[in-house]
Amino acid sequence: MNKAANLQYQRVKALKKNPEILSNMIQEILGLTYNYKKRLPFILIPLMVTVESNWIRINENSVPLVAILNLNSFLQELSVNLQYFKTVTVEKMIVQKQLR
Repeated sequence: MNKAANLQYQRVKALKKNPEILSNMIQEILGLTYNYKKRLPFILIPLMVTVESNWIRINENSVPLVAILNLNSFLQELSVNLQYFKTVTVEKMIVQKQLR
């Protein structure tokens, strides 16, 4: 589990290095008309969601491991606990218009 959480952190760092992919993901989630540049910087949080019993842990590299049953409370308390987690900040993004 610890190794998988560390790999998740590596994926988040790789996502930051590929702003085109991140931009496409955000456009798919929020829609093409959403002006997400106003929301910059983005804070990406590597996270492992498990089907294990009720618990929230932080691995040795500050990546949260959250049981699916605790995901809602984890998200509700995220702003208070963000300082304890490993994060990656995205300052700039590439905005591409898709032709239809």
